[in-house]
Amino acid sequence: MYVPILKNWDSEMKALRMLKKAGILPCEGIVPFIKIVEEDDAPTSRNWYKSIEKLNEFFADKSAFVDYHRCNLEDYRQVDMGKIGRIREMSAEGEHYLEALNKLADRENLIPVISIRSDVENPSVETIISHMEEYRRRHPGKPFCLSIDTNPENYSDIIEKMVETDYLFFDIGEKALPSQRIQLMRLKNLEPEAQTVLLNSPRKRAIKNKEYETHGETDLIDNSVRTEYQKLEFCGFGDFAGLRDDLKLNIKNGGFANASIFIYRNDINKFHVYMNPDSSRKVMGLRDISPLLQKDLPLLDPNGTCLALRQFREEWAKGNAGNFATWVTRTVVRYIQQIAENPH
Repeated sequence: MYVPILKNWDSEMKALRMLKKAGILPCEGIVPFIKIVEEDDAPTSRNWYKSIEKLNEFFADKSAFVDYHRCNLEDYRQVDMGKIGRIREMSAEGEHYLEALNKLADRENLIPVISIRSDVENPSVETIISHMEEYRRRHPGKPFCLSIDTNPENYSDIIEKMVETDYLFFDIGEKALPSQRIQLMRLKNLEPEAQTVLLNSPRKRAIKNKEYETHGETDLIDNSVRTEYQKLEFCGFGDFAGLRDDLKLNIKNGGFANASIFIYRNDINKFHVYMNPDSSRKVMGLRDISPLLQKDLPLLDPNGTCLALRQFREEWAKGNAGNFATWVTRTVVRYIQQIAENPH
């Protein structure tokens, strides 16, 4: 089972639409996990992905996990806080967070996930158990889902009440697997009946684009969870489909960014990177590195079946190099398609 974690922003939701239109999603074994960063259910809203009801309709063929994005706000002191009102609210008020999840649970195709994070205020164990009991009464047969990023023994009272149709996510974030040996053993010793999924964030936030290779495979993205989760007796794994777990909201960086393209290769479980070292080129830097990608297409897409690279070919033939948002979408499309076509 693969759980791609995506925020409900335009570029990431476009990726799901492309995959759905191509018939790659929905598919057995891939269940998206949508983190809500923006919400707008007004009838006049032009952005379908901000509407909870429209998200519910989008996943009519299959279910999706859903949660509100929560984070340590200290990590985003440079961000325009006016743009993350919902995130700030969900990160600071544990019980209000559960109330919001209750409303998500009312949508038949959305499966809410209670995320316990060590860097935000969380509901108490007793409150979560009470919520679980009410959830089961209101939604009989619907899976209950819990995500934790800390010592699982602290939540053993909840875990022992979970059943085989429930989901338990263990989120190691950016931590390397070997460093989590003790926590993983603690989780195993609890013998959870729920289906367990190992979440991680292989592409670290602290590594800037300029630190990657200008052209070639990179070891700076550790995708080992992709191949190790079954050995660790997890039912599935999840990650950000080649993206960072980042907000990117008006961060003051002087307006400069090293244009980069990340292409996942399932055959070696690594990313092929193209990076323009001249940050002054900004988005135009994509035009400079696109010829390198064009030359590598026989290696990266020998059969011409990759949706993302097919779009690149078509647009490049028209003289269009795309922008940063374009490549966010293509990164996600490429990654999910590779996994859909090569399940482990």
